[in-house]
Amino acid sequence: MFRSRPHVAAMAPLLFSIMLASPGMSGAQTTSLQFTNTDLEPIKLLNGTTVGIDGNGNLSAQCVLDGTVCEGLSNAVAGPVPAVSLTRTGTGNINTGSTLTLNWTVQPAADICVASSSPAVPGWNNTVVSAAGGSANLSMSTNGTFALSLKCYNEFGVSNLANVSVTVVGLPDVNQIPACTDQALVSTGRVQPTGFTGHLVQWSQFFYGQQFPHGPSHLSPNGAFTLKSLAPSTNGPMMNARYLTIPFQPSANSSYSVSWLGVQPVFVQNVVSYLSPRVAQNVFVSISPCAGDLRAPSQFGDASLKLCRAQLNSGSLKFGTTGAVGQCALSPGQQYFLNVAFVDTTVSGALSTTTTTCVASAGNRCEANFNGN
Repeated sequence: MFRSRPHVAAMAPLLFSIMLASPGMSGAQTTSLQFTNTDLEPIKLLNGTTVGIDGNGNLSAQCVLDGTVCEGLSNAVAGPVPAVSLTRTGTGNINTGSTLTLNWTVQPAADICVASSSPAVPGWNNTVVSAAGGSANLSMSTNGTFALSLKCYNEFGVSNLANVSVTVVGLPDVNQIPACTDQALVSTGRVQPTGFTGHLVQWSQFFYGQQFPHGPSHLSPNGAFTLKSLAPSTNGPMMNARYLTIPFQPSANSSYSVSWLGVQPVFVQNVVSYLSPRVAQNVFVSISPCAGDLRAPSQFGDASLKLCRAQLNSGSLKFGTTGAVGQCALSPGQQYFLNVAFVDTTVSGALSTTTTTCVASAGNRCEANFNGN
């Protein structure tokens, strides 16, 4: 079945020619049809048709006019064209490096579906996708606002143009987040101990490709290995005077948890290869509107605020917007940070720039296994 190439519809219309000739007949019996509208109904060409394209992009099909090779040149038969629905996961902005999932349905059946986007998104723009409906996971590596579209075709014509849009924004430099000084944790900002360096990490980077609030089916080794994964040419920095901070926004009436335990080897092909565990004896974890909030539970007289931080070798933090007992209480839609540091805030001098909770053999480079739910 011949169609003009629908995926170039955003360009200036191309000129297509169909040359119909019967062997043995004079040139007067040859028919030439020209098309400048790329969304015309398709013309059927049976097996045996010779199709060519010249250097100017003009397409030609040469057929035998005895009813055995060419068909569909009579008046078009009316019928239902496909109806296409295209949706995306989530409704808000996403961060650079995040995965955007698209889902589409096609009814009635289509012969071909072609995706497009502006600006171009690799894996979607000018791509033929399933004409029966399906889904696609797209890595959004560039900032900007993207319009993603899908159009499908069957023998009766072309579908509606289904569209979604997404805005991709970069994560701020952690050192550009203003200091957070409100002890009640009502302002957004940064509480960074003197001499410490913050590393702003996306949820999908911390949890190996999973989007908030999920973690992978395997355990995620996080710590120096996380930073090495983001800069493979390095050995991963020592974790003294460092913390990881992961931004997220909770939804209304939702409950979440993050858990961690002593590090174990992990191997998942094409995802993570962590075979030589570097043990941390203790891990500090907090949920806060402040990036780098390493304040110990003991600094807060309010019991509810103590629920938003933990100092454990293995444990979990429950947080959410339901107001459930035992849960770190958050406000829906506000930005918060999951802070992780290899320090022990229960001892004096815990936030020294020279000490960590890594075992001696780890040489201040250590990890703990994390998961999200």
